[in-house]
Amino acid sequence: MSSPKFKRFPGFHRVLHWLVALPYVTLLVSGAVILLQHLGWLNTPWEHGLSSLHRWIGISFAAIVFELLFAALVGGYWRSVGRDFFDWLTIRPRDLLWLMCVPLNAFFPKWVSLPATGRFNAGQKLHGIYILLAVIGFIITGLIMILIPGWLTIWRIHVV
Repeated sequence: MSSPKFKRFPGFHRVLHWLVALPYVTLLVSGAVILLQHLGWLNTPWEHGLSSLHRWIGISFAAIVFELLFAALVGGYWRSVGRDFFDWLTIRPRDLLWLMCVPLNAFFPKWVSLPATGRFNAGQKLHGIYILLAVIGFIITGLIMILIPGWLTIWRIHVV
């Protein structure tokens, strides 16, 4: 008999996740194709169309992020979303221990068990911090790229 299942995240969190994840992945793939085209490693007939699509999805992505933040504030979900952000940014000793044990657990799962974690393990926290910084960085550099198209330093930062 399987163990009982419970919802780890409320509906608003799941909607927030997918409304950010789907355009993010689309932008990641289209941006990679655009980069490969500029490097001359990939030649496609729809280079201009892909750049336009990437730009419009990026603008939509920024709008979605701001709308979700506004919805969290207005809808009363800000505390739960903020608690997740706070959890990501709080690194505890057990998180460091978890990070040290993961490689050993991968090779010796019978001998090395992972310590208990809170709602997020250390890997999820690191990923959450990365996504938070990446989304902010992509939105800021993307908007600058649209407003000042010839500024190559911003393009490099956006790519990195």
